[in-house]
Amino acid sequence: MSSPLQVTFYHHVGVVSGSLQVLTQKYPLGWSHSAWNRSKTQAHTWLRTVIPFTSAHQFQVIILGELSGDSDPSEIMAIDDISFSDGCVTVPAPDSSVPLSPVLLCPPSSFTCASGECIDEGKVCDFTPHCPGGEDEASCRSFCDFESDSCGWHEYGFAQGDGFDWVRGSAMTVPLDHQGQIPPLDHSTNSSQGHFMFVLKNSSSISQKAFLRGPQYRQSASGCTMTFWHYNSGISVGAAEMYLRIAGMDNTTVLWQTLYNQGNHWNRVTVQLGRITQPFQFLLAKLSLGVFDGVSALDDISFQNCLLPPAVEAVQCPSHTHFHCLRSRACVEHLQLCDLVDDCGDGSDEEDCSAELICDFEQGLCSWTQEQSHKGGDIFDWTHIQGPTPTLQTGPWKDHTLGNVNGHYLYIESSAPQEFKDTAVLVSPVFQPTLHHGNGMPSIATGPRHPCVFRFHYHMFGSHVFRLAVYMRTTKPGHGHMLWVRYGDQGNLWHRKTLYLNSAKPFQVTRVAKFWQTFPKFPGFLEIPDWKFPGIRRE
Repeated sequence: MSSPLQVTFYHHVGVVSGSLQVLTQKYPLGWSHSAWNRSKTQAHTWLRTVIPFTSAHQFQVIILGELSGDSDPSEIMAIDDISFSDGCVTVPAPDSSVPLSPVLLCPPSSFTCASGECIDEGKVCDFTPHCPGGEDEASCRSFCDFESDSCGWHEYGFAQGDGFDWVRGSAMTVPLDHQGQIPPLDHSTNSSQGHFMFVLKNSSSISQKAFLRGPQYRQSASGCTMTFWHYNSGISVGAAEMYLRIAGMDNTTVLWQTLYNQGNHWNRVTVQLGRITQPFQFLLAKLSLGVFDGVSALDDISFQNCLLPPAVEAVQCPSHTHFHCLRSRACVEHLQLCDLVDDCGDGSDEEDCSAELICDFEQGLCSWTQEQSHKGGDIFDWTHIQGPTPTLQTGPWKDHTLGNVNGHYLYIESSAPQEFKDTAVLVSPVFQPTLHHGNGMPSIATGPRHPCVFRFHYHMFGSHVFRLAVYMRTTKPGHGHMLWVRYGDQGNLWHRKTLYLNSAKPFQVTRVAKFWQTFPKFPGFLEIPDWKFPGIRRE
């Protein structure tokens, strides 16, 4: 047929994790082409859709509905009243003795690109476009300013329609009687025409909750971070929390929290995600413990450094400085080997590592010990903890190694019974000298016997944090020679540090932390998630 054609139907899409597609396929044998797609929740009503198309060949129309495995039981998808325009002429029914040609859709474990190409389902929503047109990342974009749509962020099913909901809007489109519940300007365009997600209250109920659920992402790389802008203003605005949900985990991980009025402006929030190997999504919870009176809004969500490193040929990965990952075929630096972080995306950079040279604190202190001598400056001990630190507005929400509430790390805080500049000291096992012996005497000139690199992640957050330092000592007691030091609040983030160690004698590494004062209103915290000593041996 060469004349314009159209199909009309009504649809009702109340799903968050799924899609409704209309495809055309060349008949009797040919690839299908996506003509229309919906993957977001709509209003609670039937919507009419008209799809125009042309075809120079005989064709079929295919309506394909898909629900993901994590869909809520309350999510539904329905169609009704399908009709074609007058220009459509059906093909006479074939002889029953001749079998119909099969519909050439992609297999269930695959995703159908608009071009008809099939890609593995595991490559959908992994921050890397695999379809020629990028359709595999369309429902889970790495940046969303809410200007064209909600980008897959929707009010969670069980809380939807209770009169306290997350909705998309702008200052120009919201009715006058709700203007007090929105920011005057969006963050993206700094105008009243710009869009954002905000909490709309049109009910007299108290103590309500609104849950905004994001799209599901397949996995993330080790350096992945998420940034968003949040508006939380008003005397009775209430608390807001961002949660991370990972497939296969019973517990959710808190990524961010605000408890009160943050002022009449947009606030930037950055959270570290790191390497996540299972499908995951976010849930932004808005809590109204009494009467809600304020503005709570979300805008400009973006993800950075979340793509896994690309596969390269072995000749493109210089072996003297880099490691060619065994299965993903990515290329990573030697310093990323055995650092307790899956940088390859297949875990091969963390295989065959010496257990005595690394510690993620998941099973305790490993071979590290608490300093017992007051001559070494030790007054109190580091604490082994899982999940967030016990005091609000201080410390990390999660460890660095696992990146979720199940992970462990060490921390200290400045509350009682600690006093001004009290010190906690953590001591490594004893390591062999790193230098050769020339003519029976140790000499730096003869060069290092083994490269000795000490890598660790640290977290310093709180107004009363004083100092965190790393020392090397060759005799006991005492701290020894200072290698590195940081003072004061370093932000609510994990930081990585690499130190190169050289010693002509057996040595230990010590971590020494101090705080400013006792009983602060908001205590400061110091945390250590993991240690790595590549290329050295213990005494």
